Amino acid sequence: MSFEKLHYATRLVSGSTRYHEIVGEWHLKRQQLAVQLEAFPFLIEAYKFTEGTPYEKDSRIKLSDPFPRLHLANACESTVNALYSLAEVASHFANRVSTGRLPSSFNSLKKKVEIEQVDEALIAALGDLQWYRKVRKLRTEWVHYSTIFICEDQNGEPMISVRSYRRPSDKSEILEQTQYLVTEVVDWVRKAIITVDAYGSYLLSKYVMHRFNPDEIITVTKYDENGYPLLLEDFRFKVEKITIKEYMCRGGITI
Repeated sequence: MSFEKLHYATRLVSGSTRYHEIVGEWHLKRQQLAVQLEAFPFLIEAYKFTEGTPYEKDSRIKLSDPFPRLHLANACESTVNALYSLAEVASHFANRVSTGRLPSSFNSLKKKVEIEQVDEALIAALGDLQWYRKVRKLRTEWVHYSTIFICEDQNGEPMISVRSYRRPSDKSEILEQTQYLVTEVVDWVRKAIITVDAYGSYLLSKYVMHRFNPDEIITVTKYDENGYPLLLEDFRFKVEKITIKEYMCRGGITI
């Protein structure tokens, strides 16, 4: 199942399932990350092709536009923060829909996965969580201790340089100074979205669908062939009554 199926199913919100609205927040964060991923190639190219001009009083000194570097740094930091937040929002929903069986913190979930305290299907769905280790450490470092600096490797590829000011016991992933290629950060984001989507699919099949009575009649808005709601003359939505089973089938979900 895809994340879109989870998003579709959880549009059905009742008094006992108000927490389904959390998936809407999850959906928006996915969209933000998708936009940031689209922007990275342009930001990287803009940084790489920023040309310096000799300083008029000493040609050994090169002056360059600082904005491409700042834009790329801002994109890296905001992406890491958004990715960390995405995992936490997903965990908040998981904790609610599982009635406390799953932790409300993604870091706590990672620890349970590492010692196999969750079922095998969830371990298989989440896969390798190395990306989360790095993202969590970067987010903590940048929020509480230091800032991001963009440099480049020998081939001119932009890198993030992280200066760690945390306690020595906390430096398991980031040492005194660590560098990652910006393209590595982009790769973490892509892997993370796949992982968190898989978590959503697991939650949909394991917990969400079992809360619905497929024969229950619900009132839903009618849409045209392009997905826009049909409006009456007084601007009210045109509605129809269908079963939850039929509603799910329209979203490609089989009960």
